[in-house]
Amino acid sequence: MKTARTKLGGLILRPAFRALGEQLDPDSYGGAPLLGVDGVAIICHGGAGPKALATGIRIAADYAARDLTPALRAAIGDHRELFAAAKREDSPA
Repeated sequence: MKTARTKLGGLILRPAFRALGEQLDPDSYGGAPLLGVDGVAIICHGGAGPKALATGIRIAADYAARDLTPALRAAIGDHRELFAAAKREDSPA
């Protein structure tokens, strides 16, 4: 930020960098869904703070309200042959 040009560039890009930082903030996501359980489970990082835990709980409640588990089970059932083909490709020859 030595020149007026770089200062102006920094000012112009500041909102974009702030928005990117918010998108990349792990506390904004709360956690990741744990697939393969019969229900809704969100896994948070061990160092998750209060904001991440609250977000994880909110996401889990949203998934439960939307009946994510039956919808996911149906989607997997509709594509069973794709999963079987993927397993065959992954198995050692």
